[in-house]
Amino acid sequence: MPPSVFFGMAAVGTPSGLGERVSSTAAPDIVASVSPTGRSEPAYLAPGVIRNPGAILALLTALNLLNYIDRYVMAAVLPKVQDDLHLSNFMGGSLFTVFLIGYFATSPIFGALSDGAGTGTRKRLLMLGVSVWSVATVASGLVHGFASLMAARALVGVGEAS
Repeated sequence: MPPSVFFGMAAVGTPSGLGERVSSTAAPDIVASVSPTGRSEPAYLAPGVIRNPGAILALLTALNLLNYIDRYVMAAVLPKVQDDLHLSNFMGGSLFTVFLIGYFATSPIFGALSDGAGTGTRKRLLMLGVSVWSVATVASGLVHGFASLMAARALVGVGEAS
């Protein structure tokens, strides 16, 4: 019987038979399996996957910081955007409103999807959100009119909601 592969956390314990998994809740990146020889061996970990909790925390903190900067950068550049795109004060203010509508309308949806899903689905939702947010942020800088800027800002809100 081939050794089992386990990705995630399991209860702390001692293996009692072939194929039983052993891991430590104190260090979820250290996973072992019992081989047919009865020895405990490290399980296969996918290459390129970050397993260090500190690195994951740093990455998510950096993404969150960029989200907040992107959320409020429009206030800093609004006078220049209004001059370039010939926007009124009402139109400039509506850029913030459309962002919030995109954010508020999709936050409960992404929250429900994430709560009811497994770890793999949560990771895919996070990757989707970062992708949408990144593309929409770049699109915000490439627009030539009010309607396209409104659409880009709404998509930034959707991306940040995930």
